[in-house]
Amino acid sequence: MEDTQLHQELDAALDAMPVVVLMRGDFADMLARLVPFLRAHAIRLFEITLNSPDALETIRALSEYNTDMIIGAGTLTRVEHVEQTIQAGARFLVSPHTDLEIIRAARQRSVPIIPGAFTPSEILAAYHAGADLVKLFPAMPAGPEYIRQLRGPLPEVALIATGGITPENAADFLKAGARAVALGSALINTKLRAADGLLAFEQQLKTLVENIRSKT
Repeated sequence: MEDTQLHQELDAALDAMPVVVLMRGDFADMLARLVPFLRAHAIRLFEITLNSPDALETIRALSEYNTDMIIGAGTLTRVEHVEQTIQAGARFLVSPHTDLEIIRAARQRSVPIIPGAFTPSEILAAYHAGADLVKLFPAMPAGPEYIRQLRGPLPEVALIATGGITPENAADFLKAGARAVALGSALINTKLRAADGLLAFEQQLKTLVENIRSKT
């Protein structure tokens, strides 16, 4: 990982709690109530996917009013998304695939870039192109054992397991060698709008963090 302030911040946040929580969908109105729970469990990395409604405005608002959180942008599929999301305040960038132009553009702006990959060839292509971390996507149904097998020949590549990660299995991916895990719909979904939605969210975060601290 590069040695800029943003890269140092990302690395420190992952050291403290190797979890990225991501929001995909129309939940921006819930964020003011969700973010304090993340803080309480030492989770500082929050990703807004660009295919969510008003994604850039959400990134901008979160970045301005939650300066202790590190807000990122996800689902970057075109190179122009790099500048758009940085201008909105994103401090790390995530794509579902490996696009050399996106990686190059992010590196030119010295913003951490985490492209998606699955096969060893894709993972190495992303790494050699300058990815700071590589998003193993989808992590399920391959499972933790796939991480363990990849770490044998590719120990130098830091992997973030994404896709199918839950509070119950996250620690298994970390124990297998993932640098971090990312959780989306397992945490942020329509159940949040139920009467006990926030209570359930808090309990899921508690389960997630307890499993990570006890198993890794």
